[in-house]
Amino acid sequence: MESAAQHNVPLHYGVEELEEDRGTLDRLGFVIVVSNSSPPVALARIGRLNLLASFYQRILIPVEVQHEVTVAGRGLPGAEEVRNANWIEVAGEKSRADPTLAQACQNLGAGERAAILLAKSLRADLVLLDERKARRIARDGGPLSAVWEYRLFWNT
Repeated sequence: MESAAQHNVPLHYGVEELEEDRGTLDRLGFVIVVSNSSPPVALARIGRLNLLASFYQRILIPVEVQHEVTVAGRGLPGAEEVRNANWIEVAGEKSRADPTLAQACQNLGAGERAAILLAKSLRADLVLLDERKARRIARDGGPLSAVWEYRLFWNT
């Protein structure tokens, strides 16, 4: 797993803050949502990125997704919108990845792999994934939450 320092990406939301907020979020009925790059980029491309904010209030993305969208994807549709969305926060893994899950994720893209491992480490309620193989691995990855799957359909 690449670190935030390797990409000069500040973590906006640290593990301590997340753990402290987890209890509050649970009491208030909020959810922790982790995303890979495709859902926010696709929605940004059609001018509807705000839908994610209205549904979830805050989305966490791993460093790899932030890098993929806003650095490697600089100048591509959706990159600036995602970069400027103050409700999308970069978060790091809370704990070492489960070796079995990490092995299952080995053949996924960096963003999908990082999103699944981050969601697992943070005990996320939902992970936003568009790739079928990634969704299957996420569902099979253990008891993270009641909801692990998100499908986004669009015409390209």
